[in-house]
Amino acid sequence: PRVPAAAGPFARPQLRSEDPGFHARYGVATPNAQGFAPQLVVDDPFRLGGAARLGIAGGPPAARSWIAVDLQPDAAGRAFRGVRLHLAGTPSRQIFGPQALGPAGHATAFLPVPSAASLLGLRIYLQAFVEDALGPAGLTATAALSTPILSAE
Repeated sequence: PRVPAAAGPFARPQLRSEDPGFHARYGVATPNAQGFAPQLVVDDPFRLGGAARLGIAGGPPAARSWIAVDLQPDAAGRAFRGVRLHLAGTPSRQIFGPQALGPAGHATAFLPVPSAASLLGLRIYLQAFVEDALGPAGLTATAALSTPILSAE
């Protein structure tokens, strides 16, 4: 009877993909004049010494894109070149790109994760930006995302 009730020693474990706090989205995306905004796609965990795979979806074909990474969020966001920026802009901020989106308006990027043990468990904050002629000041932005850095496999 414990198995159907998911109770006792047979309780089903929660999968990482079911944990809403693992890759937690925050802030708002900045859409273009037609209401379309790019999306940041992150399924894999960030692991020490690895390369994290991220995707950008929903941008104009062949547009240039950037991914920004910071150690502090700006949950309320602030205006920057017509978009809402949800990263604090600390001295540790890094910007990767530009990278051209493909014909379908998507791109995959691999971001290096240093192998420093001091980063283990640290949450990092990410946001992507895409050139878009219909966007405010020619730019659109994804909502931001927070994710932890895990140990190497």
